[in-house]
Amino acid sequence: QALDYTNHSKMPIASILGTEGIGSALYFNCYQGFFAAQWQFDHRNKRPPKDPVNVVLSLSYTLLQHIYQQALYSVGFDPYRGVLHSPSYGRQSLACDFVELQRGAVELWVWQLFHDGILSGDDFAQSNERYPCELLKSGRAKYYQAFSALRTKLSKDALHHVWIWQRRLKHYHPNDQMTNNT
Repeated sequence: QALDYTNHSKMPIASILGTEGIGSALYFNCYQGFFAAQWQFDHRNKRPPKDPVNVVLSLSYTLLQHIYQQALYSVGFDPYRGVLHSPSYGRQSLACDFVELQRGAVELWVWQLFHDGILSGDDFAQSNERYPCELLKSGRAKYYQAFSALRTKLSKDALHHVWIWQRRLKHYHPNDQMTNNT
């Protein structure tokens, strides 16, 4: 049975997720080409990350999600009630939705950390234990110092994104009790 891609409301969720997964795999296949072979970054992996680039990407996405959580709370939104990311126990689905807006900026910044030599091989420990790759204390100090410079812009942009969304909700749903309480 052929799928009708012109009417997105009729697209099966599995098909949409499959398309997103393929797009993500293609993106990270290209992204890995920006990193030197020494970083052993050959694909995106998580829980636990197996190479330095994945360690830094995971940490950066986590911090970005926290920034959006704060921004969402500041305007009265519940970060757990997502639109694009389905609800899951303990997951801040709406914060995950908003993270997508700045992933590219974070990915460029992560590449710059490695390209500019801010992080070096000495900042990571590789093992076959429970955590195959860890950011050591020396690396964490460098990372958080660099992140503090980026955090201001990420936070400002996050607040801007949620304020725009709040205004649009108030505009399109003026009688909704939830949007008028914020």
